[in-house]
Amino acid sequence: MNEIDIEPIRVMGTAAVSAALGINRVGAQQLLAGEVAGETYKDDRGGLQALASAIERLKSWPTVEPTTPTLQVKVTAATWSDSEARWRGWHRRLPTPLRRDGVRGWWAVREPDKLLGRTFVATMSGFVVEVATIVGYETGYGKRIFTLEDPTDDALDLYSNVRLPPQAGAIIGLWNVS
Repeated sequence: MNEIDIEPIRVMGTAAVSAALGINRVGAQQLLAGEVAGETYKDDRGGLQALASAIERLKSWPTVEPTTPTLQVKVTAATWSDSEARWRGWHRRLPTPLRRDGVRGWWAVREPDKLLGRTFVATMSGFVVEVATIVGYETGYGKRIFTLEDPTDDALDLYSNVRLPPQAGAIIGLWNVS
């Protein structure tokens, strides 16, 4: 008789992801909804789950302090905005132009000219999900929407597969910008 050794696939839901990564449940839900760790699956009640191995990879991402001038924004999983006719937020499966468009604004930033040429980093629960260079901005609603282009090689090296330190309450963080 042939025996087949089938290893079960281990998945983690919101509570397990929250505990494994040391983040709150809302943050865990956003990471799952944006597929930051990779493809997700729905359980029998509609809750999202990810492969445990993928969550373990996220857990291994080191926390780094930015050493160069950087604008950090906290984003949520992408949702379609009918009023703006665009995606708002971030999702792994969106093409790069749509991901960047979804995270570029509107942000309450003073003195945006100081950010031109600087690094733009979007995070979900501290995990870096998008890196770009700020090359322009528009002002409206008392806030800014940035024009983003490809990041520098140095910025990619610094911000690939890392977490940034927690910024309690703040939606944006300015690192090394004076």
